[in-house]
Amino acid sequence: MSIEEQLEQLYAELPVVECQGHCWNSCGPIAMSEFERERIRQRGVEIDEFTRDSGRAWAAGAPLYCAALTKDHRCSVYEVRPLICRAWGVGRADMACRHGCEVSAKRLKGTEILAMLIRSYQIGGFPGNLDCGDVDLDVLTDPELAPLLVRYLQGDRGVEPELALAAHRARQRLTNR
Repeated sequence: MSIEEQLEQLYAELPVVECQGHCWNSCGPIAMSEFERERIRQRGVEIDEFTRDSGRAWAAGAPLYCAALTKDHRCSVYEVRPLICRAWGVGRADMACRHGCEVSAKRLKGTEILAMLIRSYQIGGFPGNLDCGDVDLDVLTDPELAPLLVRYLQGDRGVEPELALAAHRARQRLTNR
């Protein structure tokens, strides 16, 4: 099965969102697999990766809009958008739609979305120097590890020592079940 087919199979696991297109101001620099990034690049769009610096700029109020947005705030690469974009609106809390868009099934937990994101990296190649290819996806449900991994994926490389320790402890807990 090709990488594209594997990703499409993964995308099909997400609930469907009846998007009204009001969330464009949530679109900005993101992490995605290398295959997804290349597929978008082939359409002439270069989407910046979310880093610690872009996170700080966003937190300070700087607008960080996605390069794939058109002048009328629509996604120009919607058909090939990465998993993280497809997951927007299907999650709970931070990933829930704030504009009333309906979801076809129950909303996913953040750890479920995170596990799917890691799977997209395993299929399409990890972004930059991130490599968690041997991660047991059950470990991602660990309440100590998940928030640290999210911070790391958002560009906070300062959590690496804490993340490594949390991953070790999570693996031990999983092994001892």
